[in-house]
Amino acid sequence: VNGIPDYIEHGKNGLLINAVAENEIVMEGLANIERLLADPTLRQNLGRAARQYAMQHFSRETFHKSYRKLLFV
Repeated sequence: VNGIPDYIEHGKNGLLINAVAENEIVMEGLANIERLLADPTLRQNLGRAARQYAMQHFSRETFHKSYRKLLFV
């Protein structure tokens, strides 16, 4: 989906699928799931980084600040 790579960095705060063919998408998705299942530390680190990113970029305070800036410029 367009835009997702703007927010998710593969291996840092999530795992992306780059394939375009349906079969390859499925295989890459399964490989990502298997990787997450096999590595609890990776799951924790990705989850922690994703939450931190979301709080920094999509928190209520950030939304209010951006909205005010848009309206009162």
